[in-house]
Amino acid sequence: MPTVKKLAFTIPFLLSLGALYSYLSIFLEDIYLIFSFNPEVLGQMVIFVLLFLIVGLFFAVLSALAQNLKIVLPAAFLGSTLTFIFIPPPISLVIFFGSIISFTLVFFTLSRKLSSYIDFKVSELLIPSVKTLSLFLLMTFSVVFYLSSGAALKKEGFQIPDSVIDPVITMSISNFTEGQPQAQKSQTQIPPEQLQMLRQNPALLKQYGLDPSVLDELSPQTSKTPQNPQQALIKNEVKRQINTLIQPQIQFLPVVLTALFFLTLKFGQSILSVLLYPALGLIFWILDKTGFTKYEKEMREVKKLVV
Repeated sequence: MPTVKKLAFTIPFLLSLGALYSYLSIFLEDIYLIFSFNPEVLGQMVIFVLLFLIVGLFFAVLSALAQNLKIVLPAAFLGSTLTFIFIPPPISLVIFFGSIISFTLVFFTLSRKLSSYIDFKVSELLIPSVKTLSLFLLMTFSVVFYLSSGAALKKEGFQIPDSVIDPVITMSISNFTEGQPQAQKSQTQIPPEQLQMLRQNPALLKQYGLDPSVLDELSPQTSKTPQNPQQALIKNEVKRQINTLIQPQIQFLPVVLTALFFLTLKFGQSILSVLLYPALGLIFWILDKTGFTKYEKEMREVKKLVV
């Protein structure tokens, strides 16, 4: 096969790997996104999981067509350097070496299969390698997420995200006020004069176990999403109770967050991996029909024992 054909899937592989690193940077910048129920964030997670599989798919096809370490390894090295564009060191170094090791191990495993197979069946030859590479990359990213979350918690402490607590509080208040007169359900705002007085006397809030920062939630001028006093006070108190509960065990929190990160994405990979079968079948069907590749049938002698 000409070298140009062997390199045909290098560009798709590099582009998909760069996109994967780009999405990883999003989750490293905000370690609490894994908790979010926001449809936009959930969409990003689905794309992130799909990119794992797409990278594995293009690398497996590239390895199957090239079957040459001198072609595949430079492509893997070049692709791994893309992490330095999206993620700053020293974390990017961990990703770089983890990616290189993952690509190398999967290539040698796949090349052993390709050198000894009898019948070319895509599902049996390539899909296990795609899943293995996706798992290796996820394990590498989980180590990086652990390091990143540990540094963030050490610097800023733990703060339960509003995206998690707001829907729960809103639902609870909605259920509580259901059936009450409409006038009682209407949201009221504390007058600015009273808010200013409370800011000047934070000790009044502390007497009731409230954090003065709750005033920012009540003020329309300082809050991005102004809430009614009832919801803001409840959220502040829930946050305080959770932080008090978690603070003594905060050293274990990076492990918990990393486990949640790994298990969530691994579950997504297990579900979406069913798409690999039609995707790989379609790729090799197109390659065959366009004359890019061809299949040869061989007749082999078989030695049998006869008594």
